[in-house]
Amino acid sequence: MKQEYIVKYGNEKYGIRADFSQAADNIEILDADDEWRSSQYQVADFRHRPYDALRYQIEESFRFGGDDPETPENAAAIDETMEQIDW
Repeated sequence: MKQEYIVKYGNEKYGIRADFSQAADNIEILDADDEWRSSQYQVADFRHRPYDALRYQIEESFRFGGDDPETPENAAAIDETMEQIDW
């Protein structure tokens, strides 16, 4: 059974969807049009941890936009965004 995890950061929405009990299940990501699309990653890539998969997606989005997700300000913003879900 697939689980969905969606958070908002400003006007952006980030989401992942997969069956995290199945190592080979493909992780889908929520795109800018609110459509699910396939990613290159499987559940096993994140050791069955949806938190890690979603955080990685957000960090990659920062990098794609030219920002460093590891600066103190951006890391704090990502931490706060991740707290929207009761892990």
